[in-house]
Amino acid sequence: LNDAADPSKPSLTQVLADEGLRSDVPTLFVWEAVLFYVQPEAVRQIFDDVFAFGDASSYCLVDSLKPAITTSFLHEVREFFDGYNLDVVDHNSRWGGAVHFVLASRRESSLTKTMLKER
Repeated sequence: LNDAADPSKPSLTQVLADEGLRSDVPTLFVWEAVLFYVQPEAVRQIFDDVFAFGDASSYCLVDSLKPAITTSFLHEVREFFDGYNLDVVDHNSRWGGAVHFVLASRRESSLTKTMLKER
């Protein structure tokens, strides 16, 4: 994953698409404590790449959001995801923002509307 910051390497979504991932199919991306081990520049690039994938994607993160988010405050998390046209469906954090529990989804998608309604 540290290669994500290397412009000479294919993006994460390109690697996945080469193996059959389709942007027209609703997709749930899950991070579980992997970003702690990834260089900050690569984390930024992974966010930019993956958060732009597909019109019906959702994202479940149980992970560090550093370097993008360094606190536990929901308004900062929402502002960050707003920049990617994503709604925060649910959020919690532990240890002063060291670990975030986030469910986010593409704004205006039918999946997001259903998740927000069912919450």
